[in-house]
Amino acid sequence: MYPNRLFATEVRTTLVGAVTAVSRIGAAAAAFVFPLLAERMASSTLLGCAIAILALGAWIARRWAPA
Repeated sequence: MYPNRLFATEVRTTLVGAVTAVSRIGAAAAAFVFPLLAERMASSTLLGCAIAILALGAWIARRWAPA
């Protein structure tokens, strides 16, 4: 339902596929980067960074997502 509101019909499948690909690349990168950061940072700092990234994502979604 949500992609129907985000993308025009003419480009919906292409853009949904692109968004899915970018999200999977990000997830794969996080799986490799997280252990490296965990060795170099305190766990509380790493958790704080993760919370900040999630909060930024929530703010972006609320700011620019259609009602």
